[in-house]
Amino acid sequence: MTRILPLSYLALLLVGCADSATAPRQAPDLTFGEHSRIGTYVAMGTSLSMGVMSNGVVGTDQAKSWPAQLAALAGATFSQPLIQAPGCQAPLASPLATLRRVNGESPFIRSAVCAPLVDGITVPTQNLAISEALTINGLTTTPESPSPASWPLKGAFYSRVLGPGQTQLTAMLVQQPDLVSVEFGVNEILGARSGILAPGVTIVPTAAWRPAYDQLIVGVKTAGAKVLLVGMLSDASNFPSLRRGAELYADRDELAGFGIPVGDDCGGAGSQNYIYVPAKVVGAYATAKAAQAAGQPTPSLSCSDIPGTQDYVLTPGDMAAVDAQLAEMNAHIRDVAEENGFAFYDLDPLYGRRDLKEPFSATTLLMSNEPYGRFISLDGVHPSGAGHRILAREAAKALNVTYHLAIPRGYGLLATVAD
Repeated sequence: MTRILPLSYLALLLVGCADSATAPRQAPDLTFGEHSRIGTYVAMGTSLSMGVMSNGVVGTDQAKSWPAQLAALAGATFSQPLIQAPGCQAPLASPLATLRRVNGESPFIRSAVCAPLVDGITVPTQNLAISEALTINGLTTTPESPSPASWPLKGAFYSRVLGPGQTQLTAMLVQQPDLVSVEFGVNEILGARSGILAPGVTIVPTAAWRPAYDQLIVGVKTAGAKVLLVGMLSDASNFPSLRRGAELYADRDELAGFGIPVGDDCGGAGSQNYIYVPAKVVGAYATAKAAQAAGQPTPSLSCSDIPGTQDYVLTPGDMAAVDAQLAEMNAHIRDVAEENGFAFYDLDPLYGRRDLKEPFSATTLLMSNEPYGRFISLDGVHPSGAGHRILAREAAKALNVTYHLAIPRGYGLLATVAD
């Protein structure tokens, strides 16, 4: 879904980050085992840290988030705002050809369901990450002022994670952590998958994002904790959910078997364009089924870019612009880590894997339980539990190197996943 950024975004950059007055820090709690020494760990960030999978949030998936798996590797306790089934919103059902979420809702609309937390959980927990959060939201957004307000349940969603009047930053500070992970920035560019690259509308330019990120880091530093910064990926085209028009054209017979006619432009003028298949191809399948039921002809799937429209088509130039901004943001996060002696890792160990993107197949996309492979969930963007495992191990490696810890990387959840 295209994110419409609030016009007040730049103005919010001037807002003070938080009241840094907290109780005096106590000595780190080192009771979690001789191999961890991470003490109290708090995670800040976006859906990536929250444990969103398959376009939904539910406790069984949150339990596999990379922060939870990092804590498990370190032998540390780690509380999370686990949401009861069916979730908030409910995840997509498998296979994607069912065209529904696990609770029966359509996969193409915002859910009207936001289940409560698992009994006995009170907020804030140690995982403060919130789906769709921009960096500025980590600084300024509370349950009383959710932003952007594109989803009627956004306030309820924020209240599942934060206490009254709290932002991610203030909720972190009140817990006086010994380790903080900070994972922001991906949502500033993720709106480009709609096919529209509009600064201030679907993306936040680096120049506007950087002051917010720096201000957030100023607030994080007041905790006096070890810090782990999470960077970007380097090549957006490696997402298994982005496919060139030529790939769809090569698979046109298989797509036709699902009632999806592929336009000639996919093998011609649009062959080098990138198609966001969760919306474009799965959407075309839904259109084909509806047309068949109505006795109407099915329109061809086009791979041509229509400038200024949400067509889920990105040109090679669009992709180059996305990668350039990812590189700028990643370089800044890395620089901040080096300047402050923080630990750092980026997302390439997962999203840069050579085996992440298998050859395109309509049957795999629509009928498989792993339409994007074993490391990516049903939405084609967020990691599966196995993908989170890779990120957790990279986080442990970064902490071990920077802070001379000894967090084991070969045990814990999903230990059988290969490097």
